[in-house]
Amino acid sequence: MKDLFKILLVAVGISVFITACDTDAEIKDPANLTDPDRSEQYYEQLRAYKQTDHPVAFGWFGNWVGAGASLENSLRGLPDSVDFVSIWGNWHSLNDVRKADLAYVQQKKGTRALICFIVANVGDQLTPEGIDPIEYWGEGEQGIRRYANAICDTIDKYGYDGFDYDYEPHYGSPGNISGRPEAEKVFIEELGKRIGKQHAHELINQIAVDAFQNGKNFEEELKKNDTVVQALGAEQIHALLDPMQYLGKCPELARRAVQTLRK
Repeated sequence: MKDLFKILLVAVGISVFITACDTDAEIKDPANLTDPDRSEQYYEQLRAYKQTDHPVAFGWFGNWVGAGASLENSLRGLPDSVDFVSIWGNWHSLNDVRKADLAYVQQKKGTRALICFIVANVGDQLTPEGIDPIEYWGEGEQGIRRYANAICDTIDKYGYDGFDYDYEPHYGSPGNISGRPEAEKVFIEELGKRIGKQHAHELINQIAVDAFQNGKNFEEELKKNDTVVQALGAEQIHALLDPMQYLGKCPELARRAVQTLRK
């Protein structure tokens, strides 16, 4: 009797299992809960806000994967309010997934992403494995300048927005850059030729002079430059060149003056 009872229980269990497997899973809520449901107007306003003079939000980001069941390892999972994010560790050798993730936050949210690493010696993080840094980059000032330009080349290669120079001269021991004021000065000045405010001023001035001398449209020439477009975007370039954006209270004061004269 006990054996028969066991057989009956097994049969019932198998029947339930087969029935359960034969039933399609019911989707209770088909809404996409991973990507935020935001309007394009929201993102336009977000990008415009980040171009204004405001307290900026900055943070470091590590273990970057760019995809997954959750957004914790993706740049798109960062708060929309983040202005600058510094990529620590996994900023190189970008695959298509991380490239897409990077482009999304830059173009959609207006977030700017930076390469970040400690610089102690010429060639840190960029010297090919197994090669002596001095032999590869050169000695003294020449090696420092070549190294600084290689960092800028890397920024351009992957489409980053800049470099977070992790300045820790007391980390470990002083190198041939870190902890040596003269070498640090050469390094920073060389970086500044291609990134930073000085480079931006020179680039805009060059485009403006060329447009004026050759009868070109300044706005259209700015939009042709990949560096300018990447930093500002076509919409922001147009907005910045709109006279109404930088006249301040002049129109209002002019109207008041006219009204006063008419009385």
